Amino acid sequence: MIMNINTLGYDFIQGPMGVWNFACFGATAGVLFLSIRDKDKDMRQTSIGALAAGLLGGVSEPSLYGIHLRYKLIYSRMLVGCGVGGVVIAVMGWLFPATVASGETVHGVTTTAFAFTSLLTVPVFNQMWVYGVSIAVSFFTAMIMIIMLDYRTPEQKAEAKARAAAQSAKAVNGGDATTATATAAVAVADAPAAAATATSAVFAPIAATWYPLTMPAIRCSLLVPSARAWASSRLTARLRLRCPVCCRPLLRLAMLLVSRPTMALKCWYTSALIRLR
Repeated sequence: MIMNINTLGYDFIQGPMGVWNFACFGATAGVLFLSIRDKDKDMRQTSIGALAAGLLGGVSEPSLYGIHLRYKLIYSRMLVGCGVGGVVIAVMGWLFPATVASGETVHGVTTTAFAFTSLLTVPVFNQMWVYGVSIAVSFFTAMIMIIMLDYRTPEQKAEAKARAAAQSAKAVNGGDATTATATAAVAVADAPAAAATATSAVFAPIAATWYPLTMPAIRCSLLVPSARAWASSRLTARLRLRCPVCCRPLLRLAMLLVSRPTMALKCWYTSALIRLR
């Protein structure tokens, strides 16, 4: 586009590109309409920001990455608006040619400046009314297609309605919960102190067998600690076993025999000789 302006003195690409952009913005406007109708708060906020960025700044990325790539059915509706707008700008641009600064007659919408295609940059196009009619047709066609055919699958639509219902219920229950909390606080303040009673049983929050505190201690609960103590004592007893000849711990002697067998045998032989004397 910039090369066309440098070499030809005008550009003929930005006009059709604006038609595509406004089809994108029209699809976002359709999403905004449905989100307001379905009371979908999250999608309403996303579509308002994306539509404002598109119409006022000519930036289509918020619409593309925030909405259109999430809901693939949008493209089949939006491309209809692109096609209708493209046909309109092509036919009307051919029927009503533009005259550039050099005096040349050009069939199509042209511009002599590089600009983002938004509502604020409509005046930079030659044959401005042709461009305005084309983007309006593209915008409203895509918008009507989204409103009539929706942009969501049945599952996504049901999920959005469930989310909206949950948000509404949360808002209602929030007010009810505040009122209930205040009422309960007043009731607790006005109620007399309950008589203290002795606790005779403790209940677990899960399904299990409960035992009153008045029952004698249950010996079964000591099985696991007893088993651990028994295993520990057996291990300690094994570690304390000593050789009857050299009186060294058997575990240490076995480790020494594995690592240094010659030294272990020599020590054991020496200890045996001392014991025999």
